[in-house]
Amino acid sequence: MKARYWSVAVVSALLVGSAASSYGAAGTNCDRACLTGFAEKYLSAMVTHDPHNAPFATNVKFTEDGAPLELPDGLWRTASGLGPYRLYVVDPDTGQIAFFATGLENGAPVILAARLKVVHQKITEAETEVTRITPPVGGSKTGLDALPDALKDKPRPQFLQDVPPSKRLTHEQLIDDANAYWDDLESNDGSKPNPFAADCQRLEGGHPTTNLPAKPGAPPSGANMSCAAAFGLGFYREDNRVRDRRYLVVDRERNLVYQVVFIDHDGTVRQFKLTDGREIIVKRTAPYTWLASAVIQITPEGKISQIEATPNAVPYGMPGNWSNGETRPTHAKWNRKMED
Repeated sequence: MKARYWSVAVVSALLVGSAASSYGAAGTNCDRACLTGFAEKYLSAMVTHDPHNAPFATNVKFTEDGAPLELPDGLWRTASGLGPYRLYVVDPDTGQIAFFATGLENGAPVILAARLKVVHQKITEAETEVTRITPPVGGSKTGLDALPDALKDKPRPQFLQDVPPSKRLTHEQLIDDANAYWDDLESNDGSKPNPFAADCQRLEGGHPTTNLPAKPGAPPSGANMSCAAAFGLGFYREDNRVRDRRYLVVDRERNLVYQVVFIDHDGTVRQFKLTDGREIIVKRTAPYTWLASAVIQITPEGKISQIEATPNAVPYGMPGNWSNGETRPTHAKWNRKMED
């Protein structure tokens, strides 16, 4: 895409910014602190609505919610503040950082999921997804106070712990273990191997979707169970396909994986039985798709411990606008279904 707002003087000024001290002589090395600095420069510039305040490359590729945009557009025009929450996934080997951050859009709370690629002191890729929080009607909380409680301060401790070198998983192991989550979610019927640690907790859009106390008289819900119990019962049968799985940033220091996927629901699953015989009635009647950015934390034993995702509704079957990242195939069950 073309960026229309650059000049030679601006680019030259950016190249000698404070981030330069974190780079090697060739300008290609950027460690964890360096990449975190780029993320903060991105966020700070966003609330000024001026891309000149961040070190972008002249040909930067920028998307928001899967749509290609030119800077400044989307949240870059409407951001009005930042919150304290930051969940970073950092890979100095590939010059990439992904993060979840909270902020305000014209005064309303939002969650920003973003991935940045840094090459020679410049941001060459910015892939973002914005989750807009709608406070309850008549509620007293506004602004950052209206964010879900889990996103008002710091991420869960598991996300922030450095893993001893002897317990760090390989790049390939981390991706394979994260992929097991999507395999289990896709057409979930309780028959797949259980990939979850005992402490597994899942947040979607900042809200817990596991281990919640059950409400008296409410229908059965996977949100009231552990990850292992809900998936083992097959609560997510209507998630027909998890496709275009891209594993983008692998943080071996903390056993974290940042990925972006599409989750399709084709509308044909109207009711199903859990493995304990209970019947679930599906309320939604039309096909729909979620675009989801997610951070998954893996234990040294290869189990999924923590999941944080930002699912947002997009047109059903929407294709992605990126071809980067490592991928894994969609589960064979969907492929056989399409061939029948």
